[in-house]
Amino acid sequence: MQKKEIYDGSSIDILEGLEAVRVRPGMYIGSTGSTGLHHCIWEILDNCIDESLAGYCKNIEIILHEDGSISIQDDGRGIPVDIHPTAKIPTLRVIYTILHAGGKFKEGAYQFAGGLHGVGASVVNALSEYLEVETYHDGKIYYDKYKKGKPTVTLDKNGNLKTKGKTSIKSGTKVTFKPDGTIFETTEFKHQIIYDHLKHTCYLNNQITIRFIDEIEKTDDTFHFENGLVDFMKDINSDETIETKSDIAYFTGEVDGMFAEVCMQLTNEKSERLFTFVNNITTPDEGTHVTGFRSGLTKCINGYNKDFNLKESLNGSDIRSGLTAIISFKMKDPQFEGQTKGKLSSSIAKPTMEAIMNTYGTVFFDKNYPILKDFVDNAISNMNERKKIEKKAVNVSKNQYEISNKLADCNATKTEPEKCEIFIVEGDSAGGSAKEARTRKYHAVLPLRGKVLNIEKASLEKVFENKEIQTMLTAFTTNQSYGDDFDITKMRYGKVIIMTDADVDGAHITTLLLTFFYRYFKQLIQDGYVYIALTPLYIVDYNEKGSKTKKQIFLYNDKELASFKKTTNKILKVSRAKGLGELDADQLKVAAFNDKTRRLVKVRIEDAIKADKTTSLLMGSVVEGRKKLIIKESKNVNIN
Repeated sequence: MQKKEIYDGSSIDILEGLEAVRVRPGMYIGSTGSTGLHHCIWEILDNCIDESLAGYCKNIEIILHEDGSISIQDDGRGIPVDIHPTAKIPTLRVIYTILHAGGKFKEGAYQFAGGLHGVGASVVNALSEYLEVETYHDGKIYYDKYKKGKPTVTLDKNGNLKTKGKTSIKSGTKVTFKPDGTIFETTEFKHQIIYDHLKHTCYLNNQITIRFIDEIEKTDDTFHFENGLVDFMKDINSDETIETKSDIAYFTGEVDGMFAEVCMQLTNEKSERLFTFVNNITTPDEGTHVTGFRSGLTKCINGYNKDFNLKESLNGSDIRSGLTAIISFKMKDPQFEGQTKGKLSSSIAKPTMEAIMNTYGTVFFDKNYPILKDFVDNAISNMNERKKIEKKAVNVSKNQYEISNKLADCNATKTEPEKCEIFIVEGDSAGGSAKEARTRKYHAVLPLRGKVLNIEKASLEKVFENKEIQTMLTAFTTNQSYGDDFDITKMRYGKVIIMTDADVDGAHITTLLLTFFYRYFKQLIQDGYVYIALTPLYIVDYNEKGSKTKKQIFLYNDKELASFKKTTNKILKVSRAKGLGELDADQLKVAAFNDKTRRLVKVRIEDAIKADKTTSLLMGSVVEGRKKLIIKESKNVNIN
């Protein structure tokens, strides 16, 4: 008889203060890996930038200390230290110990804010081994310190923060924290990640200067860019793989209290490259401001059709093909999808950005005819090339789903596309086992013939002549859309899963596929559709202690194997899996098709600028640039 568990009020835990953050950190910073770790820096930095946007901060200093802690100091107004009228404790302590406490809720406090609206500072505090705050007012240094989110400094008899001396600093705040190693998978801050983020921050805010001191690597860098986004564009397009085809277009605009900076330039790239920000926060998954930018640019350029004697309107994708654009959008109280703010969801941003592009863009092009002509000529050239390719494209109108005799499609793509998965596998051998192991209703299998075409080096015409790519183009959507016109609502699968061997060739095929997705189906990656199936490295047959029943487990690296050998299980046999083709159907069911046992890694774009440059360097035709990157990154490789 099953034991009856008691379920009453005593079963319900109440997490007080910042305990909830420590129990579920991923809800607040996205992950406990390197991304979440560095997100803590950005949250404190965002508060400094908010002070700058409000007109009070011009200088920021960041020091990465040898003990792994980091200090962030600004010359803003300084955090208030008076007694909070509601909480009855110093306001500084309110900000660092109470969730949803901050100066960004009230009208007029900050015009444009990028922080987590009263969550960021307290979350960083909760996830730190220790955190110290100094704030400067009237020549005095006010001080508070916390350990794992809890105050360790005793207030004076009146409940005020104590001072720790005098200072010549007029005003400002200094925050020093060390991430908690019991929370994060790694507590090692990466110099290059911080360096790149600070550099981009200064591009977006030409009024500030940021000094970055790394005591570990013994470096001292200062960032300040007088020309802001124009300097940013020159940096992005400075790569030796990129050839510019127009001068830089730059303009600003304001509609209904919302502000935008737009910087654009045409290049020899095949697709558009957008780098977008909202209140200085990068939006790698784009959002409503990007939708408005695209539609607004199309209207703006088509407004000149008569000037160029065009008989038909230009397609938006033709206008943007080869376009590099930086969009810095600022608005009050932006709404994002998710806590880490990767995608703007504020509906008002779309028509506003569209109006800015159409109005202020037109003013710019009226004054800069040569750049306008470059944009129109580029669009016409792209249109002619697209029409030529469309004539050669596979015609699937007779039977849309007779895509390829290689594709073993699933049955639920019409009724339940969100539950359907397409597995792109390496070779016929793995394809045969996968087809046998799959669930026909929800699992589609597409075996590849050898290496996928490297689209980074290929002409558009050659891309569309490639049978493997043709099959993917026609399999993915019901309308064969791709590139800037890709319509994710027409997607026939909820997941695209790359499943290759755990070897060098498999990694190369994965890289080629990701390059193709990044250039032609970028939204698939942005919206979390693309996954990599981890292939087991070892197959272990064993008996549990006290049992003679043979069991089998998949292990994915040497560390896992070593750990398993330390258990009480009796190991019968250890086999190294050379590839997916070696796994039979029953094994593949466990390794690839069972939600509870398989291992999938979601592909994400965390840094759009870095991703774009790296893709061009690694997969492009310039050998010297690729060589330099490989040599540079090889220093970070752990040989063990």
